[in-house]
Amino acid sequence: MKTLEIASSRPYKVLIGSDLLAEVGTQIKKIGEHEKIAVICDDVTAALFGARLKESLEKSGAVACFFSFPNGETSKNITTLQQIYSFLLREEITRSDLIIALGGGVVGDITGFAAATYLRGIDYVQIPTTLISQTDSSVGGKTAVNLPEGKNLCGCFHSPRLVICDTGLLKESFLIREGIAEVIKCALLADPELFSMLENGEVATSLDEIVTRAIAIKGKIVAADEWDVGERQLLNLGHTLGHGVEKCSNFTVPHGIAVAIGMSMILSACVANGLLDESVLKRLHLLYKRFDLPSTYDGATLEEIIRVAFSDKKRFGGDINLIVCSDIGACSIKKMPISQLDAFVRRGWSGR
Repeated sequence: MKTLEIASSRPYKVLIGSDLLAEVGTQIKKIGEHEKIAVICDDVTAALFGARLKESLEKSGAVACFFSFPNGETSKNITTLQQIYSFLLREEITRSDLIIALGGGVVGDITGFAAATYLRGIDYVQIPTTLISQTDSSVGGKTAVNLPEGKNLCGCFHSPRLVICDTGLLKESFLIREGIAEVIKCALLADPELFSMLENGEVATSLDEIVTRAIAIKGKIVAADEWDVGERQLLNLGHTLGHGVEKCSNFTVPHGIAVAIGMSMILSACVANGLLDESVLKRLHLLYKRFDLPSTYDGATLEEIIRVAFSDKKRFGGDINLIVCSDIGACSIKKMPISQLDAFVRRGWSGR
């Protein structure tokens, strides 16, 4: 098992290794005594992992209760949040108790937001079950729900007490393809060696190292800018346009796939605008072929995708922050007037 420390205002550990689900009860006891543990999951993760988690918690003497909701991005809304609040109240969960998020990014985001706001704040633990949630959403303390107008528009910062990344669960979740886009993002931001590993290595046999390296990159950025006012925005590489793709598809394009498309769009724009050598884009697209990731989206026009981007959280008045790439391991924040966004992206647009 590997352990990383996230140096936020309330530091916490991330545990990484296989077969950690059986140790959850023991690990939670190390962060304090809790009278009750409320587990929030979706119907898929409940079926896959709920029984094993329940057994682990009960072995440690914990009293656990479970609530699940339908799997998918469309459940990450205020209606589901209200149902979680009602469940916590029925179970008489108090501030001396603990909440566990068992699942992917949707579960982690909405559970974290519930934990941040229920009784003005209660401790919670993240147990991410997908590659995308292990390498991205479970670390950093961002919590949110979606609004009809856009993704993650209602949220707050609330760090978990502990994150447990059981890489053995990834082989059962069948979502490595979606999650690899966030790993590629981390490599583009700060780790050329990780990019080469993805080009040449076998992901299935290197999951512990891949997850550890990706979390280490995110942890370093979060420690430097916990409240997302500067450097942390680098983690949004591919996300502004990717969120546009998600929304335009009515969330039928999963988040990780949309981020892959968004990264392809922004790196294509960087090449077309003279910021990036075309060889990097070619390497990215070869990597996409290896993992069967799309680089284009034909379900919406560029105008429609950009219109959704206007409502993105990264907008500041008449400007929007784009993350641009100048090389593998070298990205920066580019503040751009929204009036120029269409022309900047269109130069790399190939009529999709």
